[in-house]
Amino acid sequence: MTRRLEELRLLPPATWERLQERGFRVREAQAILGIQTRSEPEQLLPIRYRLFAVEAFQRGDLSEGQFARFLRVDRVEARRLAQELATDDALDSNGEMERTQFELAIPVLELRRA
Repeated sequence: MTRRLEELRLLPPATWERLQERGFRVREAQAILGIQTRSEPEQLLPIRYRLFAVEAFQRGDLSEGQFARFLRVDRVEARRLAQELATDDALDSNGEMERTQFELAIPVLELRRA
């Protein structure tokens, strides 16, 4: 970002180099200022995009590798995300937590008929 601001002439030239020489640490500055970093790759993509990717993966239109590339994660994380996005925790009629598995690849109209 500093280099881009230098290119736009919004910062003096060599600002980044001077910051590095002084031992500037980006993560420490973020912590001091209370700026949260995005730690989860899934937050980089909109939920709708992630759900479409899971749906295509469940239908078999995407391989596991393709699914992982779409979500910009490794295969292990892709499997975890597929499971997480296709399930939901809710209270059952007895007030107990229950995990519901969604089959996103099945059209909603077919679910109504079942």
